[in-house]
Amino acid sequence: MVEEIIDCALACGLTPGQAVRAYRTIRSYVYGDLVFRRAADRRAEHPPSKRYFPDVVTDADAAELPRLTAIKDDWRAYAAYYDVVDELDAIVTGLLTRGTRSASGAPAG
Repeated sequence: MVEEIIDCALACGLTPGQAVRAYRTIRSYVYGDLVFRRAADRRAEHPPSKRYFPDVVTDADAAELPRLTAIKDDWRAYAAYYDVVDELDAIVTGLLTRGTRSASGAPAG
């Protein structure tokens, strides 16, 4: 998998340094998605005794968490339309269209 991602990144015009960073970004995204999916499956199999987001956000949190308070009731509906392929495509598109220097100022190579 590493070879394929690096090869594709280089073929799309990224420098070797950008290709490595692109691979790390893609790997982190995919791994994170798998972790979240497994955690959701475990919670579905064995409902927890404590509450999790978005249920832990209440109207009392509005001053500190205005955005989360505003969308908490619709969170699950919004999340239902999540498509890992679409989101990964957005990440890859962003990686491929970056300039020659990252936002952090790291060298492109």
